[in-house]
Amino acid sequence: MGAPRFDRAGFRQFRQYRPGFSHIMRALVRLAPERQMPIFAPSFRGWAKKNNVAVLGNGAGKSGQRGALLDTFNNYFQPQTSRAALEVLQQAGFNVAIPNGHLCCGRPLYDFGMLDRAKRYTTKR
Repeated sequence: MGAPRFDRAGFRQFRQYRPGFSHIMRALVRLAPERQMPIFAPSFRGWAKKNNVAVLGNGAGKSGQRGALLDTFNNYFQPQTSRAALEVLQQAGFNVAIPNGHLCCGRPLYDFGMLDRAKRYTTKR
């Protein structure tokens, strides 16, 4: 029997059931008292791997395959949105795959008014 595995689900449970840990995290990230600590859902990418969702490689996908944008927000905070989009596209007859690597839409940059940086970031890919 190996060492216990401390994955994201374990971290979520630890954080939810250990009130003192929440205070430490709030202090570390300087979270305002009126804000709540986000509860992370299991990621869509993790779910997709367990459910054998196709992954795009570095080149073009298989013939007829369509890539679905998987941004940070939907991957970690709203994975049910990505699951629903995948289901709708598959039901419509599309052969859908998710990107191999991490993608970011640049939203934090334009949310904070860094429009030039956001444009450079999103167009360099």
